[in-house]
Amino acid sequence: MTRTIGDRVRSRRAAVGWTQEQLAEASGVRPATISRIERGHLAPSLAVLYELAQALGTAVGDLVGGAPVEDPDQRKLLDVWLSVDPAGRRALLELLEALDRRR
Repeated sequence: MTRTIGDRVRSRRAAVGWTQEQLAEASGVRPATISRIERGHLAPSLAVLYELAQALGTAVGDLVGGAPVEDPDQRKLLDVWLSVDPAGRRALLELLEALDRRR
């Protein structure tokens, strides 16, 4: 799986026409880390995947092999979910569950 993620990061970076250094500058992730991810030597954290996806103009799911999120509202929800800390995620989940119970 680590290799596949690295392959997807490399492929997307190449599609954008960037070097590893350019991706590092755009994402805030060190070039050595990007190199290790692309070679399959490092499994990136969700935070790193999020930064890489943002810089590459794609979704985290695209990098890990999930089906791309096409609906703009779903994509926004996923982006918010990935950007908040664990306490924020718990609060969001509680809110969504409360809304679901109201149906």
